[in-house]
Amino acid sequence: MLNIVRKIKQRLINNIHQPEQNDDTNLSDKLYHNIETAVMSEESLYVRGWIYCEGYFVENVCLTLKGNDGSTESVIVPLQRREDVKCVMGPKLYGNCGIECMTRITMDKSVTYTLQISICVIGQTLIAESDYPVQVVSNPASDVPQLEDKLLDFDVDEEKLPLEYMKACVGRPKTTDAYNVAILGNEWDDKSQSKLKKIIKKIRGKYDNVCIYRVGNVMFREEGVVQLGDYYREILPALILEKDIDIVLTPSCMDMPTFIDKHVTKTKKIACFIDYYSYAARYRVEHLREQLQWNGIASDYYMLHEAAGVNLSVYQAILVYRCSDYEKVEDLVHRAGACGVATYYDVDDYVFEYDEISQLDFMKDPEYRDFKMKADAIKKCLALFDSVVVSTEQLKKGALQSFSQKRVVVNRNGASMEMRLWSEKALQNKKLAEDKFIIGYFSGSGTHNRDFALVAPVLAKIMQQYKQVELLIAGCMELPAELEGLDKRIRRIDFMDWRRLPQYIANVHLNIQPLQDTFFHSCKSENKWMEAALVATPTIASKNDELERVIKHDVDGVLCNSELQWEKAIVRFVERPEEAVAIGEQAYKRVIQEYMVVERELKIF
Repeated sequence: MLNIVRKIKQRLINNIHQPEQNDDTNLSDKLYHNIETAVMSEESLYVRGWIYCEGYFVENVCLTLKGNDGSTESVIVPLQRREDVKCVMGPKLYGNCGIECMTRITMDKSVTYTLQISICVIGQTLIAESDYPVQVVSNPASDVPQLEDKLLDFDVDEEKLPLEYMKACVGRPKTTDAYNVAILGNEWDDKSQSKLKKIIKKIRGKYDNVCIYRVGNVMFREEGVVQLGDYYREILPALILEKDIDIVLTPSCMDMPTFIDKHVTKTKKIACFIDYYSYAARYRVEHLREQLQWNGIASDYYMLHEAAGVNLSVYQAILVYRCSDYEKVEDLVHRAGACGVATYYDVDDYVFEYDEISQLDFMKDPEYRDFKMKADAIKKCLALFDSVVVSTEQLKKGALQSFSQKRVVVNRNGASMEMRLWSEKALQNKKLAEDKFIIGYFSGSGTHNRDFALVAPVLAKIMQQYKQVELLIAGCMELPAELEGLDKRIRRIDFMDWRRLPQYIANVHLNIQPLQDTFFHSCKSENKWMEAALVATPTIASKNDELERVIKHDVDGVLCNSELQWEKAIVRFVERPEEAVAIGEQAYKRVIQEYMVVERELKIF
């Protein structure tokens, strides 16, 4: 078995390092990359970063460890999703780009190592123009916290799998006409593989249409097996739901009965379109697809530039999220109408009436210099659709003012199964400092500078009065002048992959969500409250028409509309942290009961 693995790995490496060169295509100028972390111990090399070639989809990356003694060691790893990179780089980023892996290596302590990264694109090997230094650590588990966030273990431990969700997923209505099998795990012994083959043979004899998916690196040599890569446990429920899995097979449980044996029925099918990936698109499209699939409605997911090649006749409806390319959107809607397909436009911000938002502070940023053109294009696109889907009641009010004849429906943001599992992991590891009181502000982007400035004077006053109070600020924020001189008690962390965020939120005593008092800001959803509630962290938020509908004041959150109220609320929790804990616990109970997208009633289609 190991010899076969080595041969296949060497073949992959050879394919990358001995490409067919194409002089007509200069792809090096399209290569972008960054290695954020490259550390090694006596047993492991841990790498985290990203690499992509603009306009091309690439599945794998080659990592080559180079020693100053001339030694090299290469490994091929699959690229993963890095939504933080996608959010920053915008529409030119296509496909997966994230690198995160831990590989066992033998290290010579006398040798200095660097890391070279490369990918293969249309027969060319694209090598990063510079090598990255590799840090040697004595105890990676403590020196590099990211090592605790490893993906799926080398062997599947069923006690660690989210079995409740997995079983529930395969118990949902069918969305495909195939019997679908998921094989989990990396290392299967010969005995287990023999049993696996017998089960697969039996399934293929029983069903006319069988699809088999491998999750992990199990070497299962059978025709028609689709390799889905190394998936971590948190994504498994959504994967099982999306692929309409009927049975899950693991190495140590070969006698597991079929969870479900249903008659295949024709199902509805929805097509979703976006122009580029972002955090908001995850909430509005990925989470919606999970909700659809939970309700037995299949869905597909396309970039807008792919729309011209999509056969719309197989869908009952299309949903376009916040796209502004009018020509492409108009063509898509026209073709949908010709096929009798219903059309929906999803928007989650009040961005379609430029005159109403042009005076907002963040609009003065150079980034928004041409936003009028964008806002007008969104409004023009929105006018083409049968129905509008929004995230809040206030936004529904704004949409109806602009489009009084349209059907406008609210589909509030909610938590996906993967979100909950990452949050549960963070909750299990939650550890609040006893000698500190940490206030967290998780902004995301610089558009919230003015929001944070609203509470900066209050925070400065409280930090001067209570020496145990510290701030944790995440995202691209400018620090207000009021907080200068308090730097030693302010920790800054960069914009990050959303999967890492729950652990940071879990370990603060209080989450704050200040918002300016404008109609635009009242259209914002309760995402920040929900994300904190998933890890039982209490939130103090600005009181407005929308959040007042959602947050139960002094029960599962606190609402404020003046500096004095903000000061009293924060001081109360600093002096009586047990009250903050109690509100966080109530928020957690409510969000689990009401905010899981798979348990919500579907009211859109």
